[in-house]
Amino acid sequence: KAGPALLEKGVRAAEGARNIATGANVSRDQALAQARADFQTATNSGIRYDPAAFNTFSQEAETALRANNWNPLSNRQAAVDDALALIQRYQGQPRTIDELHALRQDIGDLHRTAPRTASRLIGVIEDRLDDFITTPANAAATAGNVAEGQQALMNGIGGYSRWAKSEDILR
Repeated sequence: KAGPALLEKGVRAAEGARNIATGANVSRDQALAQARADFQTATNSGIRYDPAAFNTFSQEAETALRANNWNPLSNRQAAVDDALALIQRYQGQPRTIDELHALRQDIGDLHRTAPRTASRLIGVIEDRLDDFITTPANAAATAGNVAEGQQALMNGIGGYSRWAKSEDILR
């Protein structure tokens, strides 16, 4: 008899815990302000990424795509080729955290607009790029701490994502 009520109470408790963990109890304005502050912290860290490490990331991203059934001859997967071309333009120079964030945004745009097959593969690239960005061995900081700058960038991306999703919900 108490089963359904107890189950409902447990569901509400789990939802509340998830909201706290994901920052869902933060207002939209607070989420955007925090994301901007995180992006500024990341920028201020002065992180520069090693060109050789980025070149290795680029090669590993292509290997990961092949392991996930990427077919470079498929027109339905042309957006994947576009993502790889973006990555190749960034090779050979030390890259700042701002530049890699811009690359991630461009790849994210491709991810959102690509057909399902290509979108799945671009998601693989995004995950690999996030791993590259957050690996301290790939970077050096001119001011501040590498790990803190990298974490600030990922926090900013997450905060901005929550803010953007709340905008979609309000529409």
